[in-house]
Amino acid sequence: MTDAEDDSQPTVGDDSPSPVAEERPARTDKTVAELREYLRNWIADATGQSADTIDESAPMVELGLSSRDAVAMASDIEDLTGVTLTATVAFRHPTIEALAAVIVEGEPEENEADESDFDWSRTVDEDLANIAIVGIGTRFPGDLNTPDEMWQALLEGRDAITDLPEGRWEEFLSEPRIAERVAKARTRGGYLTDIKGFDSEFFALSKMEADNIDPQQRMALELTWEALEHARIPASSLRGGNVGVYVGSSTNDYSMLSVSDPAVAHPYAITGTASSIIANRVSYFYDFRGPSMAIDTACSSSLVAVHEGVKALRAGDVDVVLAGGVNALVTPMVTVGFDEVGGVLAPDGRIKSFSQDADGYARSEGGGMLVLKRVADARRDGDEILAVIAGSAVNHDGRSNGLLAPNPDAQAEVLRKAYKDAGINPRDVDYVEAHGTGTILGDPIEADALGRVVGKGRSADRPALLGAVKSNVGHLESAAGAASLAKVALSLKNDKLPPSINYAGPNPYIDFEKIRIKVNDTTSEWPRYSGHAIAGVSGFGFGGANAHLVMREVLPSDLVEPELEAAPVAAQAKSVAGAVYVGGVKMDEYGEFVDEPLARRESGFDEDDDDDEDDGLDVRASAVGDEPELPGLTDEALRLLEVAREELDAAETAEPTKALVPIAVSGFLTSRKRATAGELADWIDGPEGRASSLESIGRSLSRRNHGRSRAVVLAHDHDEAVKGLRALAEGKQTPLVLAADGPVTNGPVWVLAGFGAQHRKMGKSLYLRDEIFAEWINKVDALVQDELGYSIVELILDDAQDYGIETTQTVIFAIQVALGEVLKAHGAKPGALIGQSLGEAAAAYFSGGLSLVDATRTICSRAHLMGEGEAMLFGEYIRLMALVEYSADEIRDVFSDFPDLEVCVYAAPTQTVIGGPPDQVDAIIARAESEGKFARKFQTKGASHTQQMDPLLGELAAELQGIEALPLKVPYYSTVHEGGFIRAGGEPIHELDYWKKGLRHSVYFTHGIRNAVDNGHTTFLELAPNPVALMQVGLTTASAGLHDAQLIATLARKQDEVDSMTTAMAQLFVHGHDLDFRLLFSRASDASDYADVPPTKFRRKPHWLDVRFSADGSGILPGTHVAMPDGRHAWEYAPRAATDLAVLVKAAAAAVLPDAKLTAYEQRAIPADDARLVTTLTRHPGGATVQVHARIEESFTLVYDAIVTRAGQATALPTAVGAGAAVTEVATQVAPEPEPEDDAAILHDSLTAGAGIAAGFAKWSPDSGETIGERLGTIVGSAMGYEPEDLPWEVPLIELGLDSLMAVRIKNRAEYDFDLPPIQLTAVRDANLYAVEKLITYAIEHREEVDQLAEVQKTQSDEEIAAAQAELMGGATTVAELEEMLAAKAAESEAGAPAPGTPPPPPPPPTNPAGPSAATPKSETTSPNLVGAAQVLNQQAVAEALNSDVPPRDAAERVTFATWAIVTGRSPGGIFNPLRSLSDDEAQKMAQRLTERAEGTITADDVTNAQTIEELATTVREFLEAGELDGFVRTIRKPAEGPLGEAQVPVYTFHAAGGSTVVYEPLLKRLPAGTPMYGFERVEGTIQERAAQYVPKLLELNGWATGATGQKKGRPFILTGWSLGGVLAYACAIGLKQAGADVQFVGLIDTVRAGEEVPQTKEETRKRWDRYAEFAQKTFNVEIPPIPYEELEGLDDAGQVEFVLNAVRDAGVQIPGGIIEHQRTSYLDNRAIDTAVIEPYDGHVTLYMADRYHDDAIKFEPRYAVRQPDGGWGEFVSDLEVVAIGGEHIQAIDEPYIAKVGAHMSEAINRIQAEGEGK
Repeated sequence: MTDAEDDSQPTVGDDSPSPVAEERPARTDKTVAELREYLRNWIADATGQSADTIDESAPMVELGLSSRDAVAMASDIEDLTGVTLTATVAFRHPTIEALAAVIVEGEPEENEADESDFDWSRTVDEDLANIAIVGIGTRFPGDLNTPDEMWQALLEGRDAITDLPEGRWEEFLSEPRIAERVAKARTRGGYLTDIKGFDSEFFALSKMEADNIDPQQRMALELTWEALEHARIPASSLRGGNVGVYVGSSTNDYSMLSVSDPAVAHPYAITGTASSIIANRVSYFYDFRGPSMAIDTACSSSLVAVHEGVKALRAGDVDVVLAGGVNALVTPMVTVGFDEVGGVLAPDGRIKSFSQDADGYARSEGGGMLVLKRVADARRDGDEILAVIAGSAVNHDGRSNGLLAPNPDAQAEVLRKAYKDAGINPRDVDYVEAHGTGTILGDPIEADALGRVVGKGRSADRPALLGAVKSNVGHLESAAGAASLAKVALSLKNDKLPPSINYAGPNPYIDFEKIRIKVNDTTSEWPRYSGHAIAGVSGFGFGGANAHLVMREVLPSDLVEPELEAAPVAAQAKSVAGAVYVGGVKMDEYGEFVDEPLARRESGFDEDDDDDEDDGLDVRASAVGDEPELPGLTDEALRLLEVAREELDAAETAEPTKALVPIAVSGFLTSRKRATAGELADWIDGPEGRASSLESIGRSLSRRNHGRSRAVVLAHDHDEAVKGLRALAEGKQTPLVLAADGPVTNGPVWVLAGFGAQHRKMGKSLYLRDEIFAEWINKVDALVQDELGYSIVELILDDAQDYGIETTQTVIFAIQVALGEVLKAHGAKPGALIGQSLGEAAAAYFSGGLSLVDATRTICSRAHLMGEGEAMLFGEYIRLMALVEYSADEIRDVFSDFPDLEVCVYAAPTQTVIGGPPDQVDAIIARAESEGKFARKFQTKGASHTQQMDPLLGELAAELQGIEALPLKVPYYSTVHEGGFIRAGGEPIHELDYWKKGLRHSVYFTHGIRNAVDNGHTTFLELAPNPVALMQVGLTTASAGLHDAQLIATLARKQDEVDSMTTAMAQLFVHGHDLDFRLLFSRASDASDYADVPPTKFRRKPHWLDVRFSADGSGILPGTHVAMPDGRHAWEYAPRAATDLAVLVKAAAAAVLPDAKLTAYEQRAIPADDARLVTTLTRHPGGATVQVHARIEESFTLVYDAIVTRAGQATALPTAVGAGAAVTEVATQVAPEPEPEDDAAILHDSLTAGAGIAAGFAKWSPDSGETIGERLGTIVGSAMGYEPEDLPWEVPLIELGLDSLMAVRIKNRAEYDFDLPPIQLTAVRDANLYAVEKLITYAIEHREEVDQLAEVQKTQSDEEIAAAQAELMGGATTVAELEEMLAAKAAESEAGAPAPGTPPPPPPPPTNPAGPSAATPKSETTSPNLVGAAQVLNQQAVAEALNSDVPPRDAAERVTFATWAIVTGRSPGGIFNPLRSLSDDEAQKMAQRLTERAEGTITADDVTNAQTIEELATTVREFLEAGELDGFVRTIRKPAEGPLGEAQVPVYTFHAAGGSTVVYEPLLKRLPAGTPMYGFERVEGTIQERAAQYVPKLLELNGWATGATGQKKGRPFILTGWSLGGVLAYACAIGLKQAGADVQFVGLIDTVRAGEEVPQTKEETRKRWDRYAEFAQKTFNVEIPPIPYEELEGLDDAGQVEFVLNAVRDAGVQIPGGIIEHQRTSYLDNRAIDTAVIEPYDGHVTLYMADRYHDDAIKFEPRYAVRQPDGGWGEFVSDLEVVAIGGEHIQAIDEPYIAKVGAHMSEAINRIQAEGEGK
């Protein structure tokens, strides 16, 4: 936006003031009073007012004076007075009284303070007051999408201004008045190349929500990511942190777009277009917890946002700030408005800041984001500081010369405040990045203020340089300040000043020489007038909000920690002269500690882990202050260390070691991780990557964001890195790659093991090469020396050392402590701890249960007592230990033969360590081996954890007196306390008795591990010099059912110890555990230590609202309405897609004649796609004539003729000559089906309306000529797979094979078609068609009563309803009884009229077995018949006793069953029931009817020879399903014959849970005519196993090559499925893609995953079967026997369902066998959905999503009550489209909802077919 909306360009000529003149004292013979009067009259003449009404104290702009008038007035004043005035005088003195005074008396310069002696310094903590810019994100015109791209463009002086991009604002240009104004306007500007593009998947947004989100919000999300990445700060590291977000934004164009078209308005737009959400959405997505605010001060918004961020950092309110601004030019009207003001927008779109040819500015869009920190924090964190913000200030113009007019005095004041805040003298400023909008007066006003502050007191050879990035990228308005700050920060970083372009010489109204300012129009060096580079950045909002920031370059002092005040030195402090670093610890020449280079860290793992304060855990709590000083390294240790270092240096010289470099790659989705790996491999293998060191590459990547799906490539060189990355990209396994698709839920268990890990040289290499490890080894060494008098460092450095029972314990303890501290120093934390034998000491330390001093004392006492004890053992006192492959139970039995053996360690479920006399140990080993079991003897002389330890317990207790057990800070699995779980924060456990018990009694190691697994831990990290416990851990986890546990070793024998630790920490990182990956690399010395790895590549797709703006409502059916004087009416409609012209006519007619019916019509032509539809209505008696014309510009074509009547009488259309494209077959339609009175909401859906299918949703109407029975037959037949004429009406539906799925579909469709309140399911399920028809007829004829009862029953329970209805039905419990009762009531009704007030009963049921008859005429009622209504809704009245007959299961059995019932008049009962003998006539009729249905010859002999329906159906099936069912493939519609059929692309469908693909017939009717369709029926197995069977058949059917050649030769695939069918379609799509096939479309019809994870636990299994019992009882009116859960829990899903159904059958519960089979397959299919392993898919998937699941599904699995916006597919599908279809899950496959699916799918099919034909 402009800063002075009326800064029009004056005409420079005779009546203009002199451009630049030496101001002289105001000397004139005119007085102030005379000047006031003159000015009053001048303004009165210019504005057409009376001079008497002019207020001399009001701003002249409020009096109507424009800036152009002010220039002319100044010229006239010069002529009158001879006083030379500047062009800005009227803005500095905006009132008549102020201007008159200054003309006569001159500028009051003498009143301005002399600023030469002003104290500009400040007294602050510079580390806190100075704010570092550490990262920049840019998105500016000209594709300046990174800081590097921006810098290159600035250096080149590039101009980013372009013409209006093609297609921009097209949503509004269909409105002629807007199009006309846009065509005239100056629309050149700075436009982004892809403002519609956005990576919605990356930011976890659905397409629908992303479409409704303002591009400014999207930019803010992306720029935040890019700025943090540029700053090398992982966004994940700030999650939950005190991070502030301040974003400038001042336009809300997208909200105008979102409300401009009612057809696309969506609730997502509420948050999607709210200005506040721009910042809030950033905070939400990144989980930033600091202040979050959008700031609107117009063109100064982003500078004010940064100012607020600076304030927050200085105040300590936040630790990191993201600040900047965004702007998007989404609508044309602001641009048009500015242009029509005149003089605001430059004709050529170029901003010529401070130039003599300045003529306005150009609007631009884009955004910028800065990452800010306090300088001290940036230094601490090792961030690269690009520039420093030293100060800032904001203010307002106040009551200036108009709201939109700038105030030079206020601008000068904000400069003074900013430089005072910065502590910098403004005369030292080298460069000012000006607001510089390029208006002829705006620039002089800004320059005037700069001259009075920045230019004041300068010498001529020290001008302040001036420039504006607006000359490059245009005026970004609310993002303008962000562009300016980015430019200055990059200029300071790169030590160059890029040119301000479009400069043709000085603005004539600016005296640059006088104000000591110079435009920097060439690339320049920084002048550094003060010795270092200083810059100012200005921004002024057009409403008067001014901002100025002061920036400077990074100084050496910014990078150095300030010296702390010297602490008092103790008198006995030793000299540090000659001190050296030994093993990472600073020591003097005597080997004594001098200081500790690394801060002591807490042993606990609470929230204060980052504290550098010593928590005292490395000394005994009771001994603080009274302990003697600990010894340093021994002389021998120092000698060995020197030798070891020499050997290491020599080996390194002979063969330099290649460091193992961890390369981190991650993504939110595994597919993105793999794609990133592939891109990174290409870059590393390229010139730039090869030129960068591998360490610099790894270091850069370590500071990237770490997503949930992680991998680490472990490489020694570039080739290994490329190889590993390519394997990762291709999904291949390789030892170079550690990978996981998602984080584990619980933290790692640190395992501190016992004996067996010791070996020569253990820990030596790590001691020499890792300072942290060496530091902690030295600490423990000092404590061990103090306790036992020997050095463990000597032992570690002695290659010939053979460890004994004592030294093993002390050295392993030291190594465990040091390894843990190394892990902690890298940010790792244990989720829990478990110690094994000697490992208990280190576990106690890390848990916080003991201080390091006490833990060391514990292990030393234990070790030396055991060592001394073993030394005294001989002969019969020797005891051995062995590991034997016996479980705890087995060992108990075995011990009966070996009475002196004891269990030392329960190591694993099938492994136990035993100890005892040598002969018995040898004997048990022999026994185990004879049984084929593993056994191994340990090399010991004693057996710990046995009675042999008893003599040591007293001495151990004595030596450990005084240790202090502390509360645990980390959860603990105690192998001493039988593996039990000890929570953190409870009572201390590591008291004296704990250590006695731990030495004497068995170690319950496997129990502790099992408890950890049961508590959700899956990661186990062993801290040991060699992994000895991980095998037992793995055996335990496997036995617990955890087969993919993460078992991680720290060190391993004969492996490089540094590399081993790197690998261990990489594994922790990969699985999502706490670890600061940055710390795996040494701290960078400067930016050159980072490789310039390409930034994250967003996968942008268009996200834009498809709106059609119309000021006249032409986008809404029937269009803009005009009533004409001659009585006619006209509408103009702008359709989005093909329009149902009948619907258009009805809508138009209804607007004039509400009761009009369409009675005759004729389509004359087909309207063109881009035509507008003009409807005209001419009234006549009884109705009207309606015509629809297609209009293209001025050409009209008649496309539709119609007559509407008020009475609905048939009327013939006159013959008409059609113009335009003739319709091939035009027929006059008379008296069509009337328009439904109450259409479903889906009819008004934009998709169905656009597809022109809404008219096909007509509900049943009594006026249509279709009987209730006919419509009911269509509904039931389509749901159950019968042809309507094959339905035996007298047979209960449950006998015809009705399952619960079919019943709900029939219920829903009947409610919709007949406009009924909810029907109880058993009214459908247990009745025959006669009864259902009777109920529906009654409900239609008594709507009022039924509706009343439905309202009453909304407040009642199922039980209350059933009880009331059973009573009302008079005890009828079967269909026969009901019919008998109703017939009796009908007879009573015929015998006499009912008493007054008595409601008539329903009419009697039909008895004609041939089928239904016409609807019974509506009977008269005198009062609401609630009894009759109750019969309609009754749950019990129509229930017939269930039996065990098996109903028909497929089409052949159904047609055979139905034919028998129709011909004989009786139900055959079940398909396996013996059939009665038929007469010859009956057999002949059966054969004839079956022959017609099967389209093959069925003889009378075939009929009479069959003993059951199942047997006869076998014969029928051969003809009925010939070519229809081949194995598991059903041909629902064959392709056409010949070449046409070969070119057709078929649709492949997949069966739903427990059902067949017959359910897709309603969908088939909604697809393009002739579309082939195949259905894949049920096979057994998991989802993946089923897909593996389906995929080869799919390839074969679609003409693809088999095998893995990947050669494309077949048709593209269109796959779809409802419910489970969608999961199968998805799995097949993955398989087909892997086979190289072309999958074009995957449609999931309400395949919505549970909104919450479905637990796979025993408890959940019990709950599931309890819900099943309740479901079955309600569904089948049977009592399910108690379920034996104990027997059930050992079975898999198939076994469970078989077991339960058998138990139900055995208990005598009578459920038809077909129902049993349906329940079995349904259960297994639904469980297959719950347990399916969903793999990522990188293609397009469409999810047709209903509103919710039906109640039965939710009751059976409550977690389906919750639906995620993406249906649970977003994390797996890279390109997911969600189409909302409404309704419930069970309704999705039927009308009316399937019509919407069909409409959308038809578009895809037509496109795919067209693309195929075009190839």
